[in-house]
Amino acid sequence: LDEEAIERYRDCLEELPPIVVDKETMTVLDGWHRVEAHKREGIETIPVSYDDCPPHLFLARAYALNAKHGLPVDNTVRDQIIVVLSQGKDGYDPMSEEEIAQKMGLSQQRVSQIIASLLGASIFAKDKAKVREAIRLYLIGMSQVKVGEKFGVSHTTISSVVREFTKRKDLISEHLRSRGHLKSVVNYPQRGPWGDAKFPGNTSGYLLVDLINYYQPRSILDPMEGSGTTGDVAFDMGDIP
Repeated sequence: LDEEAIERYRDCLEELPPIVVDKETMTVLDGWHRVEAHKREGIETIPVSYDDCPPHLFLARAYALNAKHGLPVDNTVRDQIIVVLSQGKDGYDPMSEEEIAQKMGLSQQRVSQIIASLLGASIFAKDKAKVREAIRLYLIGMSQVKVGEKFGVSHTTISSVVREFTKRKDLISEHLRSRGHLKSVVNYPQRGPWGDAKFPGNTSGYLLVDLINYYQPRSILDPMEGSGTTGDVAFDMGDIP
């Protein structure tokens, strides 16, 4: 909960609209900050407006109620709600874009755009060549918005890709700082985030980190690469072809 909002509400309790509660389950759909403000003022009752809402639509209804007042729901949460409703969950049928739009107080066009963007982001994230090219463009100074436009994804998708790249770079730096001299017999308790962990028999990315750091190659050929570990580490250690 947002402390600033709660304190602000404490100063104007009588002016606040009723909270919205699901009639059957008594779940608060809208008004958690108002509830907390009343509690802190020692007031045991609060105006309530009742709503009939199936449990699987609680979040969608909460988003619709919250969209025009109070603290806005994060767009990431909004997108997750849309994905869940469009795919169906817990035995409920998938909902159409029109149905989702009605439940969440959005236009059908906006829901369609969000779903298309999310699907595009999923496809983009699985395409290593595109992800690497996007990172290259960002590293030479192109903004995340421009990179996103080039690949048809949102800037938040590019931000996520760059953030993961930075995390991997940090892991490499930390490993090289903390390890001793490279020996002929090695052991790596962790495989790291490189390559496909589900691929049988794949090696730890940290072995590749050590080998690349030791030999400083200008290019690498791995005829047995299956999970993609070698290529992933080579890119993260200087975009080695």
